[in-house]
Amino acid sequence: MAESRLHKQLVRSIVSYLETIPYCCVDFIEADLDNYNTRTSRVVGGFYPDVFYKDPKAIIIGEAKTENDLINPHTQDQILSYIEEVKLFDGERHIVLCVPFIAFCSLFNYVNLLIEKHNVKDVTFHLLSDNTNTEILCL
Repeated sequence: MAESRLHKQLVRSIVSYLETIPYCCVDFIEADLDNYNTRTSRVVGGFYPDVFYKDPKAIIIGEAKTENDLINPHTQDQILSYIEEVKLFDGERHIVLCVPFIAFCSLFNYVNLLIEKHNVKDVTFHLLSDNTNTEILCL
């Protein structure tokens, strides 16, 4: 389950964002929130993302991070495992990351560094903040 109230709010922001995507069927959204019946699907590396969505056309993995939990080895391992998971899918591949507004620039720089360092291609990153800023990196 999501740890803090802020973390839950960030997870809800990801779910709300997915609900705005025209092709996204809300019945397929799995989320680490109290009002969802099941745990999210486990992915490569044994991680359970905060939000998971898969249909015949697209896979979307969402992860919420507080400012203090953003830049550390565990988070890097999670994101790299999510990249590996979506690469196994033949359709559209998306990773949605959400942080508090104060950490948005750090998230942007962090993701760009990971993408460059690990030569990530054909994955669309959606970077969100809790004040609805959205940056989409199509790589």
